Amino acid sequence: LCHQGGVSMTFSAGTATVSGQVVKVAATGGASAGASLSFSLSNVKNPTSAGSAGAYTLQTLQADGTTVIDENAAVTASTFTAASTGALTALAVTPAALTAGATGNVTVAFTAANTVGSNGKVKVTFPTGFLLDAGGSGATQVTGAIGFASGATTSTSVSGQTATITVTTASNAITAGAAVTLVLSSVRNPQVSGATGTFSIETTTSGNTTVDGPTSAAGVTITSGALSAASVAPGSLIAGASS
Repeated sequence: LCHQGGVSMTFSAGTATVSGQVVKVAATGGASAGASLSFSLSNVKNPTSAGSAGAYTLQTLQADGTTVIDENAAVTASTFTAASTGALTALAVTPAALTAGATGNVTVAFTAANTVGSNGKVKVTFPTGFLLDAGGSGATQVTGAIGFASGATTSTSVSGQTATITVTTASNAITAGAAVTLVLSSVRNPQVSGATGTFSIETTTSGNTTVDGPTSAAGVTITSGALSAASVAPGSLIAGASS
């Protein structure tokens, strides 16, 4: 039996028959204990999403086709890559406030080119000046998301300017063509007004193989803050007086 990502196959050295997810091959000859066997299969379609599809299981069976002789249920899984690395489209990164030094939420939006498999990741890199985890005063996390698979949960890790969001699902995390919007908390704006550099967004497999991107998103313009508690006090309030 060969199993991967819900596809199960049983093989030996004869004519194959298929029933659902199972392929059985009637043996045309036996094999001695300790023998090394190999074979090739044709017309097997890979998973449509990049990433690991799960471990294979191999079995040898008696002639009755059901009694197991030997089994290995943890044959190393294959990791599939996207047919071609795509470019994310409709990108936008929008802080809730554009005031210099403000801390708050940032909305990230994009449309995926390729499907991202289970436990895939979204990586958002901020330009210089932004501080994730609010410079140590609060953890950057996903507080809302649209476009992930139903029932998905997320976890966020921060390294330097990059927030990595892992999307945990039983199925594909993001389907090709999905419009994704997520909100990241506790991001501090640059403390100087002016145009920022560009943002970068990338999707990857659970093993960090690129699926789409990295694709650049336009920067934003940070505005100056308003001075508070401002006052001017002349030394004298007498008309014509100098001080």
